[in-house]
Amino acid sequence: MTATLPSTDMAIDDATWAAVVRSGHALLAQKARTFRLATAMLPAGLHDDIAVLYAFCRTADDLVDETGDELALLRLERELGSAEPACALAQALQHLSRRRGLSLAHAQSLLAGVRQDLGCVRMENDGQLLAYSWQVASTVGLMMSRLLGVDDPAAMGHAADLGLAMQLTNIVRDVREDAARGRVYLPRTRLAAHGLSSDDVLRGRQREGIRAVCLELLDLADRYYASGEAGLRYIPLRARVGVAVAQRVYASIGWRIRATGHHPLDGRLVVPRSEKLGRVGEALAVSVRTSFSRLPAAQHTSPA
Repeated sequence: MTATLPSTDMAIDDATWAAVVRSGHALLAQKARTFRLATAMLPAGLHDDIAVLYAFCRTADDLVDETGDELALLRLERELGSAEPACALAQALQHLSRRRGLSLAHAQSLLAGVRQDLGCVRMENDGQLLAYSWQVASTVGLMMSRLLGVDDPAAMGHAADLGLAMQLTNIVRDVREDAARGRVYLPRTRLAAHGLSSDDVLRGRQREGIRAVCLELLDLADRYYASGEAGLRYIPLRARVGVAVAQRVYASIGWRIRATGHHPLDGRLVVPRSEKLGRVGEALAVSVRTSFSRLPAAQHTSPA
């Protein structure tokens, strides 16, 4: 893809912008099969902007999961708030903020959220889990909404809910991987209701109880997916299909875990390409239906 920079904004030079765009597209190709599929369904004029946002989100994740570099995270957060950032990624995100109305406060909240992963990760209850998920995932949905041209305040709750749904799916999908890093996101209160502790998750004991908690979180995720689908009506039609594809393909991870009996302690479940293509067809149908249906004002699902 060719990176282009509007001539009306000279706060970032063309070469810096192009470098961040190239990095974002490379990261999408390497690490984000589902998101890349959804992005391909979006208008071509959005691809570079989305690549930059993805580069920021992926960089934040990698600084935690691959290097554990808290100082680099703090440095990126400071750069975002600087009037003259030296960091190319911060420059590019500031450019998006000025041009598309993307909130840098949401970007900084994401950085604060992922920093929590550097410590001893334990979630006491659903409220703590959802607050964390809002920071690391709902913020992404809210920033994406601005890139997609959504400006109706009523849409923002739905965008945040879709982020919550996807993060809950991530947590269930990655139980084994997170346990290997000493992290337990399954809420203590839900584990305790099944006679379990965080230590059982870390040691891979009491598999049936752990699976039961995972299924409960997938049920919770489905509530937020439903809210995300209700919010599709606020997205311009040309961009709506891409969001619907992301929603359907991600939700299918949970649906497949239920249908196949897969246990998250056995590793990540991968949705087959054939099923992903089927979800694309469903997304097209949902997008069309939301264009022509006469529904009451969509209500999003509160985390409370």
